[in-house]
Amino acid sequence: YKRQVVHLSGLSHTGKIYLFLLVPAIIVSLTFEPPVFFKILKPLIIPLLIIEVYQKSRSSIVNLSLFRWLYAALILSWLGDAFLMFEARDSSFFILGLSSFLMAHIGYMISIIITSEVTISKSIKSSRSLYLVFIVAYAMLFLSILYPGLGEMQFPVFIYAFVIMAMVAMSVLRSATGSLVVLAGAVLFVLSDSTLALSLIHIS
Repeated sequence: YKRQVVHLSGLSHTGKIYLFLLVPAIIVSLTFEPPVFFKILKPLIIPLLIIEVYQKSRSSIVNLSLFRWLYAALILSWLGDAFLMFEARDSSFFILGLSSFLMAHIGYMISIIITSEVTISKSIKSSRSLYLVFIVAYAMLFLSILYPGLGEMQFPVFIYAFVIMAMVAMSVLRSATGSLVVLAGAVLFVLSDSTLALSLIHIS
């Protein structure tokens, strides 16, 4: 049995226009206080990506399993964004946001595995597995920085860190068209979460 692999090759022209207009608008909205426009604009990014994935699924050889996991991951990411917007009101929103993104990363990880043209077990035996050492080192260093300020959040944060680093590891081991783009997305996700984590610990 030969597994069908779908390559999602970039945004459509319409998607690029919306994205290039939306992202600067979101950045500008951060200068307003209170951040009403930010809370309106930020949640629009994920629905745009969901629409793009849907259009790709209609114009590609469809691997239904891949698209199910992608849809689930994107919807959970959208929920995570929405929950984190209200974490200042109630700390339970932070837990909900963290949980949503944790499950989203599992969805992204499975999507990465599905679209890899070489099995992950074979990729581990290749030279790229050496990069896993850097991933583990970064995780250990970052968690050691966060640890003193985590308090009762230690366990959920450690679990979340393990899952997101596993997602990055899968993107390193992935062997298929667009691997560098997938890896760049995973690394940007880690940098974003790292910045958020440091700011939350600093504020607390």
